[in-house]
Amino acid sequence: MVTGKIKINLGHALVKTGKITADQCEHAINECKETGKRIKDILVTRGYINEKQLERLFSRTLNLPAISLHGIGINPKVKALIPREIARKHLTIPVFVNGNVLAVATDDPLDFDSLNQIAHFTQKDILTTFSCSNDIMTMLNKYEELF
Repeated sequence: MVTGKIKINLGHALVKTGKITADQCEHAINECKETGKRIKDILVTRGYINEKQLERLFSRTLNLPAISLHGIGINPKVKALIPREIARKHLTIPVFVNGNVLAVATDDPLDFDSLNQIAHFTQKDILTTFSCSNDIMTMLNKYEELF
């Protein structure tokens, strides 16, 4: 189970911190409603913000650690905890396990439904870290044969 569930409106938090304008937020929210895409993805695709800025926001606002996946090795037994389909669907990669706690890197630490699904599937408590979606995809592709 994912604990410490925090509600944050990403768009409004970015406006409050001056990273995007209120108009940009409104446009992204409307597009989100129309397309069903995640607001984070819309903001990045439109160039309103980049993933490094999101990393800093999540780190400050949620006191959430960011992790660089470049050059790290992940134990095959840890990788095997989350099947490939689930890891790709939720853009989440298991990083390490300590007892009943599984640390995962995700590009959307506010997607509590996905994190709770992973917790339910693995029967582990989830420690969430943030990593850029490109880094997660690179790692998933690198270890495709193990997922």
